[in-house]
Amino acid sequence: MRWPAELDPAGLRRALARFAVAAIALAAIASVEQDTILARVLPVFGAWIDAIDDTFRTVDLALVSDNAGTAIRRVATPARTHAVGERVMYADPRTQLTSQAAAGIVFLPPVLAGALLLGWPWQRGRELALRVALALPLVVLVVMLDVPTLLYGMIWYQEVSVLDPDRFSPLVYWPDFMNAGGRFALTLAAVAVAIGLAGRWVPADR
Repeated sequence: MRWPAELDPAGLRRALARFAVAAIALAAIASVEQDTILARVLPVFGAWIDAIDDTFRTVDLALVSDNAGTAIRRVATPARTHAVGERVMYADPRTQLTSQAAAGIVFLPPVLAGALLLGWPWQRGRELALRVALALPLVVLVVMLDVPTLLYGMIWYQEVSVLDPDRFSPLVYWPDFMNAGGRFALTLAAVAVAIGLAGRWVPADR
């Protein structure tokens, strides 16, 4: 990703202003349309979780609201009998585990990515269009690795912490990584790749 010549002090102020305006606008849209958007993406989240989790079957995946705000809640039951360490978890539908994540987390990667894509200087409109096109699938991947995978990981953590507490599993620590800034790091990486490739493929003005 090349450093734009436009980022002199005045250009930097303009870039920061574009970033701030885009972030505020995108965050406002996400806040207003949150329930509508989430209602459309929940089935996609459910398909993703069931594709990567063959140990538990999703019984319910829904939005829930309380005094703390809106959250996405997954209720799951063992899909098959399986061993965890030296213990066995039987596929009993009466056994249900619940995981939950704040709904607003879903919008953090796309809002940050959109603000960065619009804030970083570009020379031609097609460069901006290309960077958005390149970033879109990468940011979608970040979103799928975020909340849906967290909901899966938290179910797995509940099981492992009881049946095999000494077991190490990257999935168990994935929520910790994402909540410690991992979602922002992955989003920044996705945006950097998109901006870098778009800048390389669209010739600069001379």
